Amino acid sequence: MAYLEERVEKLEEKIERLSEMYENQLRINTSQILTPEEFAEVAKMNISTVYDWVRLGKIRKLPNLGKAIRIPMNQFFEEPFEEPVNTKGGRKIRTLREDFKERVAGL
Repeated sequence: MAYLEERVEKLEEKIERLSEMYENQLRINTSQILTPEEFAEVAKMNISTVYDWVRLGKIRKLPNLGKAIRIPMNQFFEEPFEEPVNTKGGRKIRTLREDFKERVAGL
């Protein structure tokens, strides 16, 4: 019985450390500005999907840069970012924020 209690305590400590690491990473990521290629890598998405979503306005880009596209990461952590998204053939409806967090952090 003592073994189980000890194991649960260690797991709770590990969960707390991982939560802190995740929160720190979110704070760092909110100030980044990425190219579509970098964003596709971070979000684990196809580059074509990123360009399509930028074109459709699902992902905002910085204005007045000519043909260059730069994606500010802070848009994924703001409250108005709650547009529903169909995933896996429409079986599950999530917000873009939830979709992004799942792809990046596996949450």
